[in-house]
Amino acid sequence: MYDDLDTYAVIDLDAIRHNVREIKNKFHNLDIMFVLKADAYGHKATEIYKLLLSEGADKFAVANLSEALELRKIDGTAEILVLGRIAPANIRTVIENGISMTVYSKECWENILSRIYPGDGNIRLHIKINTGFNRLGFNTGHDSVEAIKNMMECSMVSVESIYSHFALADYERDREQFDRFNSFIRELKEKGIKVPKMHMADSITAVDYPWARMDMVRIGALIYGLKADRESYKNFDLRYSMKLYSTVTQVRSISRGEGVSYDYFFKAEKDMKIAALAFGYADGYPRQLWKNGYVLIKNKKAYFTGLMCMDQCMVDVTDIEEVKPGDKVCIYDTDTDSQVSLASIAIMAGTNKNNIISLLSRRVPRVYLSDGKKYIINQLTGEEGFYEACNRYNGS
Repeated sequence: MYDDLDTYAVIDLDAIRHNVREIKNKFHNLDIMFVLKADAYGHKATEIYKLLLSEGADKFAVANLSEALELRKIDGTAEILVLGRIAPANIRTVIENGISMTVYSKECWENILSRIYPGDGNIRLHIKINTGFNRLGFNTGHDSVEAIKNMMECSMVSVESIYSHFALADYERDREQFDRFNSFIRELKEKGIKVPKMHMADSITAVDYPWARMDMVRIGALIYGLKADRESYKNFDLRYSMKLYSTVTQVRSISRGEGVSYDYFFKAEKDMKIAALAFGYADGYPRQLWKNGYVLIKNKKAYFTGLMCMDQCMVDVTDIEEVKPGDKVCIYDTDTDSQVSLASIAIMAGTNKNNIISLLSRRVPRVYLSDGKKYIINQLTGEEGFYEACNRYNGS
């Protein structure tokens, strides 16, 4: 079936396995909740989930119910927390599948409570507190204390943790959030409420702010070797896990003054040679980068010419010798030392690395490297096969 691959992501599961062991070593005295939202940051959640289970992980978080159910089909025992909203109509589905819920308001709690039946067993909840991010969470006030007290006293549920999330504005304001959270926790304790596990730190703050690690850390980006160029990361031995490739479809010469792509926003200022590539913005690449972005062909930069199309794009290959259809194109690499690093692309696009990598479309096949073997997952069909098709891939 896979007689050729035009655009594909290569994912190094051995690198991810190494990163998971490094994470567990660095946070060995804490519980770790591995965050697999957005299809595990584009890596395919089911594959990363199976790897994490094999490494002894037992706590996971996702964004919504559909992501949780996808993982629950694989394993029925690990804790899976939905960080976002559960529609009232879906609460029974959550309970019946043993999925944990975030409670972030009095209304949210009342919706859950009204749908609990005797004999449901252990219904696990995690309470979200708004400490300044102003997204989800109980505000830190008297009314919230009373609502949480009622929840904690309910015999039909088990409150596993109380948590919040940093805005990452700057050190001072992050510290203010942390202090606000702890002040609220003290208020709960003064009311006689037995406080469960507490957590605020994600990948960034778990590394940058050791004081914020509390009882548990929520780790997402570190799984894939996504790290910042800061001193706090120097002691973390993380490996990069993904590269995105495409293929040259056609090469043509154009004359000075000719336009390229929609609306002719690009017009050649000289005679030049351009190549059409087999990927576009529907594959998960920021369209705005047509103005200043580039890919690598034969290890040389080839800049975009004209608006990126949904499924294809064009680049300038005038100064790259002997470019021909079928040549491999490196779109991006999570290695920060690469000429097309994910970090550099994120900066050009005015966003962050997580945004870029989570855009990767489900139609892009994933080629996995594991224990010296290669296999493909077709994201649209879920079909798997040993990697024999893409002869262009040479392990680079």
